[in-house]
Amino acid sequence: MQTLIDLFNTFEALGDKTAFVNRTGVRRLVVSYREFHNLALKMANLLAQKGVVPGDRVLIWGPNSSWWAIAYWGIIIRGAIAVAWTKKFLVKFSNRFLRVREWAKEPV
Repeated sequence: MQTLIDLFNTFEALGDKTAFVNRTGVRRLVVSYREFHNLALKMANLLAQKGVVPGDRVLIWGPNSSWWAIAYWGIIIRGAIAVAWTKKFLVKFSNRFLRVREWAKEPV
């Protein structure tokens, strides 16, 4: 195993084993590796439908959950670059960052 895609390709074989447990108050949502694998592929397809191409940067901004992981892996599968943003960043800084419309098109 040499790449993240190699790692991702092992997830489906893990089947119904638990990949994530989301806890929301008293509720628990268990996500199996098979579900995780399939949802990440759906996310990659959604990104393609929305015009994301390999090499694009895609911002992820949300709470720590299986949904964040699904978004992350969907971006990686699509060949794009995941830009993780956390709610710990100051709102003022976040707003300034998001006002820059062409940030994803600038060379690194």
